[in-house]
Amino acid sequence: MPKTIRFSKADGKVDTAAVAAQFGQAVRTLPNGNYSITIRREHKHRTFPQNKLLWMWLACILKEHGNEVTEELKTDLYNQYCKKFLSYTSFLFGKAEECNRTSSQLNTKEFGEFLDRIQADAAAEYGIILPSPQDQYFAEFEEEYGRYVQ
Repeated sequence: MPKTIRFSKADGKVDTAAVAAQFGQAVRTLPNGNYSITIRREHKHRTFPQNKLLWMWLACILKEHGNEVTEELKTDLYNQYCKKFLSYTSFLFGKAEECNRTSSQLNTKEFGEFLDRIQADAAAEYGIILPSPQDQYFAEFEEEYGRYVQ
């Protein structure tokens, strides 16, 4: 079973005593064997406001195209954007395979980039300007399209 030790570095400092205590506790519970340690920076997953914005934008795109805003159509449009912006080709065992990610796998930075690409695509492909939360009239947009978010 993997062991996780979490710590923060702030102002160039780490509470090494706390890290050492966590490490000692984790190591004592391990069975005999060889181990390796990897340190990687944690990233927060997408936020609720980011996710809400995505689904409001999808509802707006559908409505601006004269479509009824249904869960099925929003999901279809979402899947199209995931395929367009989050898919990649994997070359495993000498075989090319198309792989699709979903937004639930993205961290906050990646999700922000995904939203930026959708916003740019809606403007370029459909002439639809999707507002950002800092825009002047975003409250009106949220009032109109927030009801389409579950």
